[in-house]
Amino acid sequence: MSDSLATPINHKVLNNIFMLSEYEIPEDRFTAAWGYVLSRELSLAQAVADILLKDRGLTAKVIEVSDHPDCNSLKKPDFLIKCEGLDILVEHKLDALLHQNQLENYLNLSHTRTYVSLIAPAIQSVPQAVLDNDYYLKPEGKSHFRWSDFYTSVKSQPGWLTQEFADYMASLGMTPFTLKSAEDIFDRSVKPVQFDEVLKLAADQVFAKGNPSCSLMGTSTGLGRQVRTPHAFITLIYIWAEQRSTHVRDYDGPVLAVEVYERDSKIPCKLENATLTTPSGIAVRRHNLYKPRTQGEGTCHITYVAPLVEIIQDTREATVLCMAEMLQVIRGDYWPKD
Repeated sequence: MSDSLATPINHKVLNNIFMLSEYEIPEDRFTAAWGYVLSRELSLAQAVADILLKDRGLTAKVIEVSDHPDCNSLKKPDFLIKCEGLDILVEHKLDALLHQNQLENYLNLSHTRTYVSLIAPAIQSVPQAVLDNDYYLKPEGKSHFRWSDFYTSVKSQPGWLTQEFADYMASLGMTPFTLKSAEDIFDRSVKPVQFDEVLKLAADQVFAKGNPSCSLMGTSTGLGRQVRTPHAFITLIYIWAEQRSTHVRDYDGPVLAVEVYERDSKIPCKLENATLTTPSGIAVRRHNLYKPRTQGEGTCHITYVAPLVEIIQDTREATVLCMAEMLQVIRGDYWPKD
């Protein structure tokens, strides 16, 4: 090997080509990468089309794919999968929400047998008129597809290109949600990574987002999370999962528990024991401790618990929602009402 072809000692080698992009907006970067992979791997494009068409009872051979096709629409769809006898327009979302009438505009395009679909990582609100349209593709019982619906198909394809793209999807949290049981997370031989992830997302959503004074810290077990200084008079909120409640003895089974540590320990507790209910119907028990607990400058008078089996749902998004609802109910006991 000549010296001109040798890698310099201080040169940084990129491990994944999809991490290198001219696009500043993550959604544009992902759409461009997704389009490139599907155009190079038509067998994967066929697998994607099969997933999109399955619950409509349709099958079609993929001819080609294109990025941001010209559809005589003010806002172009992200993707077109052209098949024998039909086309599929696909709208991609990562962080953004649907624009007003976005899917409706695609469905109103005057193309014969053109179907429309939405793929997003989190639950999006899809208008009922779209859901009722025969040319809108969605999984049975769901309002739209999720990126995790396609991860297994990508990962199962041979070749370095699809494997690197699967790793790229995993880095964006697009792997399937496999946390199915409240008991599974207590296997000490394996850190419950997915539980840790959803707990972080829920705590961030309720306490840390837009709050520069607040910080989140995980635990080595992956079963708990500390929310530090979320408010001037709160030093710590500790959230964790335990197999049996330490303080609420009549709860038989795993629970998600929360303790709130207030800065001024001289203020007597004014909240009574009660059962609070989240918008999803999960019962959250508010329980006064027989003996207050101290942690640094804060004192905890109350613990909150809810059955973990009711919080862990079949998708990441639904589990985060249930956790966030529980934390929001607890937040309402301490934050001034808006």
